[in-house]
Amino acid sequence: MKTIRVALILAVVMFAAAPASAARYAAVVIDADTGAVLHGERSKERRYPASLTKMMTLYLIFERLRSGKYNLSTRMKVPHRATLQPPSRLGLKRGSTITVRDAIRALVVKSANDVATTVAYFVAGNERKFAKVMNRKAQQLGMHRTSFRNASGLWHSKQWTTARDMARLAQALIDHFPQYYDYFSLQSFKFSGRTYRSHNRLLRQYSGADGLKTGYIAKSGFNLALSAVRNGRRLITVVMGGRTARSRDRHVAKLTDRIFARLKPHPPVNAGAPVWAVQVGAVQDKAAARNLARAAAQKVGLPQGGSWGAWPKTRRRGGTIYQARLVGYGKGEAQRTCRTLKKRRTDCFVIRHGTVFAPPPPPAPKTAAIAQDLPAKASVPRLPPARGETAMGNYAVQVGVYASQKQARNQAQAAADLLRGLPGGINADAWPMKASSGRKLYRAWLTGFEEDEARRACANLKRKKRDCLVLLHRKGPRARA
Repeated sequence: MKTIRVALILAVVMFAAAPASAARYAAVVIDADTGAVLHGERSKERRYPASLTKMMTLYLIFERLRSGKYNLSTRMKVPHRATLQPPSRLGLKRGSTITVRDAIRALVVKSANDVATTVAYFVAGNERKFAKVMNRKAQQLGMHRTSFRNASGLWHSKQWTTARDMARLAQALIDHFPQYYDYFSLQSFKFSGRTYRSHNRLLRQYSGADGLKTGYIAKSGFNLALSAVRNGRRLITVVMGGRTARSRDRHVAKLTDRIFARLKPHPPVNAGAPVWAVQVGAVQDKAAARNLARAAAQKVGLPQGGSWGAWPKTRRRGGTIYQARLVGYGKGEAQRTCRTLKKRRTDCFVIRHGTVFAPPPPPAPKTAAIAQDLPAKASVPRLPPARGETAMGNYAVQVGVYASQKQARNQAQAAADLLRGLPGGINADAWPMKASSGRKLYRAWLTGFEEDEARRACANLKRKKRDCLVLLHRKGPRARA
């Protein structure tokens, strides 16, 4: 009897000494393109979401921006309840206002609880009603083991989720709102003269990381949803229940590395594959056409690698009209997008935009001896073009967007070096742009192509495992696609 009693005491002591985070741990890694689960551990067991909850709060904001109900400059009034929320917070004053743009930044970077409550009251009138909106959306997204009770993720006994459901939500944010997703890559933002830095250190430390959200409350441990892209493959990793922020980050990095190592790069686009567009208008004024395309893109988003813009067309009777299009779809996806636009009172039709052509094979050398004497890069033109030589075409090949001008320029040059037989006057350089978050970024572009030349060059790059996108390019200091 004494032996049994001692064994029971030891068992109780060992259980009590076990780290609490061991019982809270859950993890999942999914392919962001297909939703396939590539790794899962306790991924369907209930956990407290903590500030991962704010991903749903942001989803509902983005949904209302896309519908036109709000815009980024819309001001939200701060209710008294928001000022009572515990940290993390901005310290908003009752009756003051905050723009939707700053609210998004504060939720992503600072994970501000007072801002989350402000959003809830602005959207639904109070937090209880907002939670009902959150739960309806969760069910629509297939998050069937999730129950929200507030907009911030502060502890509530009935606020539950799973790692798998959080991965579904992350995938929906990426797929449904590509025009706003870059907010999740913000590493800092300024508000009322103060700079706030992101809790997500992997944005700076992990190669390919481009966003999503951290979370922590005492009952959940340290949570993280991370999206990262390598070799054309995007993974979403969700880890819940970390002991510390550092150990959680290390675990997420190792887990994501391990899955990336198992994946093959995305196969190149098949030569001859059609590119479909959704056309929302055709007008004589180019700026007006661009505005039509931009407004449509804000309503429905764009496919991965897609673009919006105004494409010129010469009429038989003379003159040019500009076709406002969203480009980069497969046929079925374009049809679904057009149906969605019509429901949102935007006329449209689906049209074949072009074809990804395979470039012709290079001409055979006259003799084998001559071919052997040529250096490996003999046919690659020098970039940028020589003085006095100008790029003639209006199309560009984009090979990436980077935070560093130097990195963008280097990547553009590297892409040019991969190509042979480029037309004369092609310029490889970095072109500045401003993201919707306000952050300055640089596009790595090869410019000066005619449209068919640009499409052939992009198809060639994709066969060499280099992602790219063909865009209409406007020359000048404010050039843009």
